[in-house]
Amino acid sequence: MKYRNRVRSRISNLKDPRNPGLRRNVLSGAISAGLIAKMTAEEMASDELRELRNAMTQEAIREHQMAKTGGTTTDLFQCSKCKKKNCTYNQVQTRSADEPMTTFVLCNECGNRWKVCMSVSSAPTIHRPCPTEGVVYPQPRRGLCAGRAASLHRAGLQSRK
Repeated sequence: MKYRNRVRSRISNLKDPRNPGLRRNVLSGAISAGLIAKMTAEEMASDELRELRNAMTQEAIREHQMAKTGGTTTDLFQCSKCKKKNCTYNQVQTRSADEPMTTFVLCNECGNRWKVCMSVSSAPTIHRPCPTEGVVYPQPRRGLCAGRAASLHRAGLQSRK
């Protein structure tokens, strides 16, 4: 199956009217049969497609960096690592629409990241990584997430109501 897909990829790239350079290089002998068999899709792509892919990659990188740096600076949050209040936060709707927004906080001093779930009925819930499982669970115990509640239940540590 993999061999058949690779052959189809070569044929479609050689027949592509928007990629005459590849066909010309194979016919002139600039690209040998052994080399075209080993080429990746990115290497066979036309210059136009390469530029388009490069532009899309650069745009994705910019968007990713904006997510890190594009937040709102505030002193309302205190970093648990360095105890400074120089933070940047972004609010994102990560769950269903009837749930509160999740606030992602980044400490501008040490780079520590955490998330805060603001709830109407209770105080803010700060999520920290669980040291034993690598699971994120909220503090205080009142609003346990499903993964942590299940692990506490298995261990017999969950308080009975």
